[in-house]
Amino acid sequence: IEMKGKGIIYPNVMIRGDFGVPIRIGRYVSIGKDTILRPSSIFLLQEQPKFLPMWIGSCTKIGQNCIIEATTIGESVQIGNGVLLGKRTV
Repeated sequence: IEMKGKGIIYPNVMIRGDFGVPIRIGRYVSIGKDTILRPSSIFLLQEQPKFLPMWIGSCTKIGQNCIIEATTIGESVQIGNGVLLGKRTV
């Protein structure tokens, strides 16, 4: 997990960095409480799932109680409370 700095991570946020792929979070990012960030996965013909890197752009605000499995979130994006971003969304 790589944070560029000056971000805010509220209580009970879970960032799943244990899948062996990078999660990059830009500057001035705010992640609301009880939010889960986890990398997207793809399944390839009877193999173990392959996880994809996650990138969150600078100046982005993610609300409370969200589940984010997106591969990319751009810069200056605002995501409301209770949002579910499914696998491999950009």
